[in-house]
Amino acid sequence: MFEVNFLTELINSSNIDEIEKFLKDNDLIQNKAPLCKKCTKEMKWDIKTTLSEKYYWRCTTCGESKSGRNNRFFSQFDLPLAKILKIIFHWSLQVCQNDKKTLNGVSPIRIIQLNDLINPYLIPIKRLDPLKKKITIKNKC
Repeated sequence: MFEVNFLTELINSSNIDEIEKFLKDNDLIQNKAPLCKKCTKEMKWDIKTTLSEKYYWRCTTCGESKSGRNNRFFSQFDLPLAKILKIIFHWSLQVCQNDKKTLNGVSPIRIIQLNDLINPYLIPIKRLDPLKKKITIKNKC
């Protein structure tokens, strides 16, 4: 369970370092070093400032790389992590699609596509309980 105020501050900060740390700490993006498919060595969590996510897994032996989203819920999305989290957060607050479009700067069709991707994972999770002010996040992958 996470406090709504904590999640709101994290998401609105757009601080990719803190967002990726939160996602990694909660196993929502890959938090254990994968093995390189080319040379079977353990990959290293590394920084690449030209990426929207900033961090990725890189093999120090052969240079092969892979996203932290690899084989996780977020791998289905082609939007920055901060934007996906905002959309999911607004979904949990039951914000209408038109407002989600305005708040997140994405088209109505994109909101529908994202809802279709999000719903199978998040429908089983209780939406935000306004009285408890907490939300539960689980990785279904």
